[in-house]
Amino acid sequence: MESHNAEGIKIVNLKEITDLNQFLDKVGRAVCNLYNSAGNLLIAKGKMVPQRLFNQKVFAVNYNQPEQDTGKTTEPVLEVSQGTGESQKKKPLLSDFINPKVKEDFQKAFSEITEIFKLETPPDKKVERAYGIIDSTINTDLRALNSCIFALRTRDTYTYNHSLSVYTIMIQSLKSFMEYQNEDRFWDTFKQQCVKVNFSPANLRKYSLAALLHDLGKTLIPPSILNKPGRLSEEEFGVMKKHPAAGLILLKKAGIEDREIFQIVGNHHPSYPSFSGEEQNPIITIATIIDIYDALRSRRVYKDPLDWDTTKRILKEEQGKQIWDPFIFSVLTEKVFEDLEKDRTDLLERTMKSA
Repeated sequence: MESHNAEGIKIVNLKEITDLNQFLDKVGRAVCNLYNSAGNLLIAKGKMVPQRLFNQKVFAVNYNQPEQDTGKTTEPVLEVSQGTGESQKKKPLLSDFINPKVKEDFQKAFSEITEIFKLETPPDKKVERAYGIIDSTINTDLRALNSCIFALRTRDTYTYNHSLSVYTIMIQSLKSFMEYQNEDRFWDTFKQQCVKVNFSPANLRKYSLAALLHDLGKTLIPPSILNKPGRLSEEEFGVMKKHPAAGLILLKKAGIEDREIFQIVGNHHPSYPSFSGEEQNPIITIATIIDIYDALRSRRVYKDPLDWDTTKRILKEEQGKQIWDPFIFSVLTEKVFEDLEKDRTDLLERTMKSA
């Protein structure tokens, strides 16, 4: 596309941007000059991008359109050589060090989760696809699967990878808690007078569904809010806080009536719960901590992932505010998350050694 701006300067090779988020840095600044269809400069490189631009056509000059989110992930690479031409070595991918079978399982699950989060997918089909993911992965090496998610996640695939990650960590966590069944603290936490958590295979499958679909309500949140690179306004945050309640509506439309699933999906954000009236299940606390952990350790359109030490410090601060069950908190942070971090460190070290 060729155009002239208001000053009569010819602007050539203007291409329409289909995903503006791909042209913002982590704090919401433009990574290149942005133009309207007439070639007039809208936002200069390095300037904050206002929300209004998300609702109009925006163009850039001479760029390669970023890959759109079509269910295929873009693999992060480790730079190996600064040489050029034949002297430049092949850049190793983190995913090169993932078991091929695990990678295949991930790609299938990722394809399914993208369908689940499409607005046009009927609620009953969303649940059906979710159970398909669970049935094909619940007995696999979930730690390896989580490492695969870690290796392949990018800014534009956050929602899908986050849901898969929370699911894999939830099942790993529940299986870890079962190792403490001979200890009093296990029974004090999970076998209270009013709440008795059942760790049967059927219930693990049920908790898996709740974890995988905990953010299902975000399919009803406008993308301009969901993917906003900057801080949400008070009004926008009010809309965002409705996603747990929206998730419950979709589950009910799908024919789900299970109280525990509703508790996890509706109350995984303790500051704005959407399902009440009964004794709260400790599984909610597990889901909440996992949700926060994975969000902090993830790359988002508006931020880079936090390191494990910083994430651990923030979780401890939240523990003091939320008064989470100390047994649940210690198993998650000292065993489950530490194991995941070790897996990720090992993966990165193997990649580095191959350079």
